[in-house]
Amino acid sequence: MHRYLSALGISSVHNPVQEAKQTLPLHENVTGNWIQFKALIDEGKYQAFSDYPTRFFFKELLEQYEDAYFVLTKRRDLKTWQRSMSSFFTQFDMKLDIEDLSQIYEDVNAQILKICSQQRRHLLIIDIDGDSEINSAKIKSFLGVDSPLELGWENKSSVRRRELLSDRARLFDTQSKAPLHYVESICAPGKALLSEYGWTFLVNDTYQFLHYQFGLQSWASEDLDKSRTILAAREERLGESGILYKTFAIPEKSVIYREHLPKILRELPLSEDRPAAVLAKANIPSFYYLEDFLVDAKSYGHLYFRGGSNPNWLGAYFIYLFVAEKIDYALGSRGLNRVSPLPLNALKPELAVCDGELIAQLNAEFKSLLAEEWGFVQPPGGFENLVRFTLPESAMEAKHSEVHDDYRALHGDRATLVMNQDRQDLPRAVIFRDSTSDYLVDLLGQHFSRSVFVCGEGMVFEDVIEREEPDIVLHIVGERFLQAYPRTVAFARLFNHE
Repeated sequence: MHRYLSALGISSVHNPVQEAKQTLPLHENVTGNWIQFKALIDEGKYQAFSDYPTRFFFKELLEQYEDAYFVLTKRRDLKTWQRSMSSFFTQFDMKLDIEDLSQIYEDVNAQILKICSQQRRHLLIIDIDGDSEINSAKIKSFLGVDSPLELGWENKSSVRRRELLSDRARLFDTQSKAPLHYVESICAPGKALLSEYGWTFLVNDTYQFLHYQFGLQSWASEDLDKSRTILAAREERLGESGILYKTFAIPEKSVIYREHLPKILRELPLSEDRPAAVLAKANIPSFYYLEDFLVDAKSYGHLYFRGGSNPNWLGAYFIYLFVAEKIDYALGSRGLNRVSPLPLNALKPELAVCDGELIAQLNAEFKSLLAEEWGFVQPPGGFENLVRFTLPESAMEAKHSEVHDDYRALHGDRATLVMNQDRQDLPRAVIFRDSTSDYLVDLLGQHFSRSVFVCGEGMVFEDVIEREEPDIVLHIVGERFLQAYPRTVAFARLFNHE
């Protein structure tokens, strides 16, 4: 009920013992606990309250809130309720006096029905063993809510298995014909999605990538045509100046690690009509999509941050390896000098403790659940332990250099970076990038006499190219950003020219 109310856009809190500052056990401080619980309700932060202490204070709630809407959830019959109670609590080695509890259960339900009948309260009775579509319609009608979403049943005792981490809690479970919308609604207002496997993924993002991944959205034919025209225009214009141009699309984590998505989503078919896949099938010479390569490479270790949306250091190395091999061949075909790709053993490994930007974007419920279910595997001060691979300073031929003042003025979340080395026989490069290639810079920089890395939000800036006079222009872009391609231009200008 709590999850469904949240999905319907109603601010809900489940089992608000901590939020209401309850002293346990509840019956030893009834007056104080009721005062604190009522204060939480009257504060107005939440519109809906479920589980304890709501059931404990049913009389007070029915008396104090005459215009409230009350929902009483029941099981099909007493035996079903008894089996559920026994099944659930025996997981925790708790012994129950099931006969005594059964009497309390029936007495409380009878009192609720009697009071609501006598005092004419708004009451809806839901048999949670009943048809979910019928129950969903009843709830929406009762509350006056219009939504296509259907009620889920996330934590059936029958499917919880304490010995399996991924089955200790079912995070999303609905018969809704729109499971992704259900998931998005429950995760809101958060921008991150937690799975039963302790992984996080991007959700409710600006580019709505999961909609493209699962075929809820796709490019029209004119979108592909516009994108192909943009890529062709770049390749043609730069080619006229003798400049090579290559675009590398970095897959989303949810594409590479579909097996770690929430169970409700991982069985959904992967759409082949998402932009990166469509462009890859269009056989554009300058465009590379790394899906197959990274799916294959993940056997060597985790390539993306579990708590973030981007490739980690090992993932960055494999992306670098792919890019370096492609540009090595392309530069060689032009008779330009090049550097062989660095082996992984050239990098320095060290243990790192990482959080990841998605952890902070989980909603309050999932942050709490994360601590409850996966807290024991989280290292102090972070979300996961990883091996960080970096190129030692002593092994760097190309080093970071000072940048132009106007480049420096453009520093935002990610600065423009410049690398130079003494080998002037090597080609020059301009690399337009985003956050997916944060850990590629030092590695790619070793292949060029001078390399300039510009964060361009998917744009290619012709004035930077004119200034730098490169032999090759690379565009490394996260897959989700390709959605904006049909609305962009082949070339933009970075600086305001008088």
